[in-house]
Amino acid sequence: MDTATIEHRATERPAVEVAAVTAYMGAAAFAVAAAWFGLATKGVTMASQPVAATGASVETAQHQYFAWFVTTLNQERLYTGIAIVGFLCLAGTVAFVRDLLGRDRGVVRIAALAVTAGAILWIVGNVAQLGAHRAVGMLSTHAYTTETTSAIVFTFDTIDDAFEVASFAVMGVGLLFLARAAIRAGDAEQGWAWHTAILGIAAIGTVVSYLWPVGDLTDLLLIAIGVLLMPAWLIWSGRRLSRAVAH
Repeated sequence: MDTATIEHRATERPAVEVAAVTAYMGAAAFAVAAAWFGLATKGVTMASQPVAATGASVETAQHQYFAWFVTTLNQERLYTGIAIVGFLCLAGTVAFVRDLLGRDRGVVRIAALAVTAGAILWIVGNVAQLGAHRAVGMLSTHAYTTETTSAIVFTFDTIDDAFEVASFAVMGVGLLFLARAAIRAGDAEQGWAWHTAILGIAAIGTVVSYLWPVGDLTDLLLIAIGVLLMPAWLIWSGRRLSRAVAH
């Protein structure tokens, strides 16, 4: 190995170490956020959504709902904030994966950009939702009508759903194209390529579940992606990046 190669490896190693740490941090963030989200929505870490008594008026039911809603906000901010860290780490990791697969290849660049765009869309939608929920929490403790608070929740939850549909659609397509590029190039780790494809399919499946809801399918897919598929992909990608500079 000549001196120039040794110097190149020495320069490259810190960047790859940062990439690996970013990937592992993202894996942990996704797993914690998704698990916490699942436990919260199932009434384990916080009280379950109240059910209005038979014959109760709409106004009474809404007051009961918003009294409960305020108690959920602190946990929502925490697990959403952790998820945002996960998506930022995903965007950083996919940039290094792009270089690993060949940044000179157009399809790889576009696929990586799509995954990054999907992560940004998710973050934007959820930050907006957090702001709206904070406003609703403040209004609920004052003498505002439930019609006002209901309108804000409905509007911003619908907007967030639109951002998440766009996010998972763009991200899913990007992951599928990353997988296709790796498979067609005869990538050394075909298992990683197929796992990338499965993650992309799961993301597209989440989009379908948003558009045509079936029970708790959307929540189940989000938890499966966040707890299992995405952390596994990030850890595998981090190890690949570490091995790339070691050889």
